[in-house]
Amino acid sequence: MGKYSIFISYRRTDAGDKAEHLKDLLDVFYRGRISFDRENITGKFNSQLIERIDSVKDFILVLDKESLVYSDEAMSRETVSFYNELASLSSEDFSKRINELFLTTKIDYVRLEIVRALKRDGLNIIPVVPERSADYNFAELSLPADIAAIKGYEAVFYSDSPDSLFKDVVPKILKHLKTKRTRLASRILYSFSAFVLACILLVSFLWMSEKSRFEKCRIESDYLMFQDNSLFFKKSAEDSLVAFSELKGEGKTAIDDAAGTEKNSEIVVIWNDRCSLIQLRTLKSLINNMMLVPSGVFTMGAHSSEGLENPLRQVSVSTPFYISKFELTEREWSVIMNDLPEGGTDIPKTGISWIDAQNLISRLGYLTGLQFDLPSEEEWEYAAGYEDWNQWEYSGGDDPASVAVFRDNSNGHICNVGSKSPNRLEIYDMSGNVSEWCRDGNEFKKRIRGGSFRSSSEEISISYSDSYPLDKSSDHIGVRLILLK
Repeated sequence: MGKYSIFISYRRTDAGDKAEHLKDLLDVFYRGRISFDRENITGKFNSQLIERIDSVKDFILVLDKESLVYSDEAMSRETVSFYNELASLSSEDFSKRINELFLTTKIDYVRLEIVRALKRDGLNIIPVVPERSADYNFAELSLPADIAAIKGYEAVFYSDSPDSLFKDVVPKILKHLKTKRTRLASRILYSFSAFVLACILLVSFLWMSEKSRFEKCRIESDYLMFQDNSLFFKKSAEDSLVAFSELKGEGKTAIDDAAGTEKNSEIVVIWNDRCSLIQLRTLKSLINNMMLVPSGVFTMGAHSSEGLENPLRQVSVSTPFYISKFELTEREWSVIMNDLPEGGTDIPKTGISWIDAQNLISRLGYLTGLQFDLPSEEEWEYAAGYEDWNQWEYSGGDDPASVAVFRDNSNGHICNVGSKSPNRLEIYDMSGNVSEWCRDGNEFKKRIRGGSFRSSSEEISISYSDSYPLDKSSDHIGVRLILLK
């Protein structure tokens, strides 16, 4: 019996990586006793293959799905006879014959190795093959007659799924091998493996535990406490604290970010210590998109008596104020009210009553120290038709299709905020998309303005006014905020 007791056969073009991986995995148990052509076959390569197959106890054949695919010529009687004859030669005669064929015949050495192995009495043959699937079944492969018997040996199957590990076949192969393991190596391996596994489990437990603690951090003080007792997420906590500092700045936040201008307007914000990082980011963006509405005088109301009573009258808006460029979105509502990043980032929030809107305003004041509110009807109409009250019927122009999402172009669905053209103050969707709650009304109903995706062209005009029960919500009513200057 020679030095080697295990022979690994494979085709380099498709199973080379798997075979080399298997050799490395088995080397722990059978170091120096595995014949593997890439590492320990030199000199007379051809004759050594035959000699080693003749001397080993175990022959492992590592296959991929394409390893044993043969042409009609390769399946022919003449080719089968050729490999049977070649595999039957002694190592000395084999070497001579190979030298004669060197320049004239291409030899399939994997096939030759299989034929030689099959001709040996008592050789333990272990095919390592892909699991049965729709496009592969080892037991039903069409093989040349000289190697067809390989299908009769008990195979070890591996999964070629990306989620599976090839090393999982090792325990199965170990059970089939006749070669006895090196006992000391086995004990060392098991001990080392157990130690490594214990370390991995401990580190994984600590990492998962710390990750869970980190994900529960919300406010600045949470991150300050966390970073003092952190192994894995200390840098993440530090980065979060830097973000808090940058967002809060010196207590001033940009506002009235009108396009095409060089405005540098700022407003003082008293950030609440209970404000989370995601709330800070969301609120800064919301404040940044509050547009300044200057004071002034305008003619308010409808020119006709159709619809609800809303007569023409002169109105003076004596105090400038800010109004949201966009209708409040689902994501903004969720972050402000629940500290959760849920809902659409560009879809207007609906399904909130006037009372819900008051809770939102209270929450905004708590988080920022600013005086948010719903617009009055006068403030709403003044901002909607700014500088064009007597010229344009809709907010932003006279063509409803270009400035509004309404019954004629909505297909019965709300659209993203800002999908139509804005008015002169760069305010979007004051005509159409969703109706907007106002402060005005009585103890039962409150006014709504702007019309919605379900409204007619008349109902989305700047002057059209309607009402809705203050304790009821609807899928076509949302919120646009104002901020007192």
